[in-house]
Amino acid sequence: PQIVELGDDGTERQLELDSRAEILGVGGDFHEDFSFRGKTMHIKQDTVAGHAHVLWDASRVLAGYLDVCPISWEGKKVLDLGSGCGLTGLCVASDGATVTMTELPGHTRTLKENCELNLSAFPDRWDVKDAIWGVAGHVTAWGPVTDLGQEWDYIIGSDLIYSDDSTPHLMQTLRHSCVGKTEFIMSFELRRQQDLQFLKDLDGHGFAWHKVLPAHLHPKWQAEEIGVFVIKCK
Repeated sequence: PQIVELGDDGTERQLELDSRAEILGVGGDFHEDFSFRGKTMHIKQDTVAGHAHVLWDASRVLAGYLDVCPISWEGKKVLDLGSGCGLTGLCVASDGATVTMTELPGHTRTLKENCELNLSAFPDRWDVKDAIWGVAGHVTAWGPVTDLGQEWDYIIGSDLIYSDDSTPHLMQTLRHSCVGKTEFIMSFELRRQQDLQFLKDLDGHGFAWHKVLPAHLHPKWQAEEIGVFVIKCK
């Protein structure tokens, strides 16, 4: 996948994820800085530990949108699904939100390290929780489903649609936790046409959605194949 970055002189650069990692120096652990509303997030990554321990372009695009969108994060209660390295959750927590960041059991080490690195001055703003999607009380191939609660102001997540097996469980989690006035803001990279079925199925589960126009995204963090979507109950 390619992503557009604008240089200080206004020129565009097309960077691929692999080339970005090469620039930073890959060989296990490395850090990447990300600017959010005047603050800098230092994001540790680990290329050896697996997919949940590296930043994906969709998370950069989503964090960029959360930066420029007209939401005051102060005091908001936020659930971050599939947090990975934690970029989006860290960003909104740094701006005053209280965030529960979630990832599959056994994949939260880098996430916790990034929370401690970036939010040590605000221990009451963040929590890291193992999470398995689905219907609370059921057991899936990944283990017992986690009850992620309700009464969230926002649910956020990037690149959550990647598997025909897990996507129905994501919908079940949303049906439980995205209720009332809660808004779900998500991004994903379109890798397969069948991934669009998730959006088509939202209507049948009582949700309305719209895609954020490129003019409303961060001018630096955009990619044609990555969409940002706002989803809420009808």
